[in-house]
Amino acid sequence: MVPNISVLRALEVPQASIFLCDLSSFCSLDTEKFKENIKKVTGMGFAPSSATFMKALHEISLTDALTWDQKMEVYKKCGWTEMISHWRLERIPFL
Repeated sequence: MVPNISVLRALEVPQASIFLCDLSSFCSLDTEKFKENIKKVTGMGFAPSSATFMKALHEISLTDALTWDQKMEVYKKCGWTEMISHWRLERIPFL
């Protein structure tokens, strides 16, 4: 977990968000997988300094790739664009 927290600090994630990471199991992922998830989240447009960054990182980290792809397919079938799906992740991360 400590290497992952160091990664977050290097990205200048706010300390309050890092504290939440201390309390969550997703921060104990393998460091390489953790970094991959960070790339996915930043690729979606979430800034590490934003409050929603950790929410998005949490969801990406705890959702396997197949489930994530299935969620995106459902959203597309509902007419949601990728941008709306990302907005959903910001506003309703547990959906």
